[in-house]
Amino acid sequence: MLSEDIVKVIFIELTSRFNTGNQSLMIGAFRFVIQRFAAHLLN
Repeated sequence: MLSEDIVKVIFIELTSRFNTGNQSLMIGAFRFVIQRFAAHLLN
């Protein structure tokens, strides 16, 4: 599976979208993506 590549792409997308210096926003968005990714893997 290409899970590592998917995580890299998601992380790059997040860093480009939330490149505002707001670390709490970044952490919240990253945790949300991880939860969605985990739910996708468990389905």
